[in-house]
Amino acid sequence: MSSKLIKNPIIEKILSGIGIIVIGYVLLILTFLLAAVFQGLLSRLFGLFIQLNENSPYTIIPGIMRQLFLIFIFFISWLILHKSKLPDFWKATYLVVPLATIFVTIGIFFYQTPAIVYLLGLIFGVAVFYYLYKTKKSWLYYFSFFFICIVMLLVQFLKIEI
Repeated sequence: MSSKLIKNPIIEKILSGIGIIVIGYVLLILTFLLAAVFQGLLSRLFGLFIQLNENSPYTIIPGIMRQLFLIFIFFISWLILHKSKLPDFWKATYLVVPLATIFVTIGIFFYQTPAIVYLLGLIFGVAVFYYLYKTKKSWLYYFSFFFICIVMLLVQFLKIEI
C-alpha cells in the first residue's frame, strides 16, 4: 500500500520538495560550519606570517578568505553538479549550497549598501534562472532555486546576521 502512495506523482513531488528543504537546510548548516573551520584554518595560516587583529593594517585579509571559500565551494559544486552521476534530486538539493554561498557573500561584501545587495542578488538570480531554463533542468532545480531565494530574502528583510 505505501509503495503505491509513493508512486503517486503528486505525493512524490511533495516528498521531493520536503526532502530538498530539509536536506538543503542541513547542508546549509554544514556549509556554515565548514566556512568557520575553513576561515579559522586560513586565519592560523595567515597568522604565521602577519598579525591579524582589529588594529591590523591587513583589512583585506577577511575578504580574501571569503573569496577563497567561495572558490572552494565552486570547485566542490562543479564536481557535484557537472562531473558526478548523482540523480537530479541530489544535485538539486546540493544546489542550495553554492546559491546560498553566493547570496551570502554578496550580502557580506555590500551590506552597507542594501540597494547594491538587492541589485546584485537580482542579477545573479535572473542569471541562474536563465541558466536553468536554457539547460532545461528538472523542476527540482527550480524548487531549490526558489527555496534559497526566499530564505535569503527573509534573511535580508529580517536583518538576520549570519
